[in-house]
Amino acid sequence: MKSGIFTGLFSQEECNLGRQYEADMCRFICIVGMVFVHTIEDGFYYVELGSGETGLGMFLDILGGICGATLFMLIMGLGLSYSHSFNFKKTFIRGVILFVGGYLLSITRLSTWIIAALAGEIDTSGSDLLVPLFTGDIYQFAGLVLIFFALMRKLNIPDWALFPIAVASLLLSYSIPGDLIEDNPILCVFIGILIRQDGYGTFCFFEWLIYPVLGYLFGKLMRRCTNKTGFYWRLLAISGVLIAIYIGLSFPLSIDIPEMFHTDEAYFTQMPAKVLLSVISLAFFVSLMYFIEIGLHRLIPKARTFILAVSEDLPEIYVVHWLIVGNLSFLITSEMADWYLLVALGVLIVSLVLGHLIHKLVKMIKNKHKQKEATPAS
Repeated sequence: MKSGIFTGLFSQEECNLGRQYEADMCRFICIVGMVFVHTIEDGFYYVELGSGETGLGMFLDILGGICGATLFMLIMGLGLSYSHSFNFKKTFIRGVILFVGGYLLSITRLSTWIIAALAGEIDTSGSDLLVPLFTGDIYQFAGLVLIFFALMRKLNIPDWALFPIAVASLLLSYSIPGDLIEDNPILCVFIGILIRQDGYGTFCFFEWLIYPVLGYLFGKLMRRCTNKTGFYWRLLAISGVLIAIYIGLSFPLSIDIPEMFHTDEAYFTQMPAKVLLSVISLAFFVSLMYFIEIGLHRLIPKARTFILAVSEDLPEIYVVHWLIVGNLSFLITSEMADWYLLVALGVLIVSLVLGHLIHKLVKMIKNKHKQKEATPAS
């Protein structure tokens, strides 16, 4: 009988079908990081942060890099694998709503462009004002991901085929030159939703698809896990060793790890070496969050309820924090440069409170609508 490091940790039948609290913990960390990074980078966009900027920049690169969007997308895929409403119609409609909603949300960032226009930094008669408005962000990407999974379900594509499809899309993004279209920013912005052109594009679908697909397949695997603690201990150790090996090899191979996340273009571009590091780091981080969540629950039992609520409020928190941050640059002055952490904390608290209230309101409206539909006409 063959034995291996993961032997005895999985069954043929699905058995781990409950709430995956490590996923909620990951979402919580992502939300906190998201609000802090966006508040400091966008809210203080026109303010010089002084001598602490170098250390702050490194902190933001780490927080918003491996522990940011990639983790969001991995957990999104994992959550989809556990969703009870994962069918073609509902998932496709949700995807379309997210995709369109991403553009509506962009309007909330107009204040930053208005300030830049008043300062004479952009030409409002050209495309400079339209490019930020139509640049795809994580909402558009999330919408495309849901549409992708809905189509895969509709076409009865087996789960095992999703990984080669994601790898193929990643390789496609490498093979297509990024300068096929030049001097047409608006066209490049729309094409950049799928693949980067002339430097335009953020969460390009073909580049970033690998992360939600891996999250979905990871969730499918976890549904058969019989010993999560044993599994995560092994995964934590293996991924930790692999990270150490990667860092060690980065010096002789001249791989500049900080540079992978330092600029906007480097952050959004998913090159092979970066994808490898991200996947290994995600495995380590998710495993670590599993043990931190358990420890926190034992120390403060009510913490799980709070984290779960914040995790469920994610869509509302995302919108609220951009409504605040998108207009924060109106209020921020150079005298407030030393208060960036306190301001970020304030934005986080307000976003959590308003996001939760909006979530409860939306849930109440939905429940009333369902009760109305269930009530027979007299």
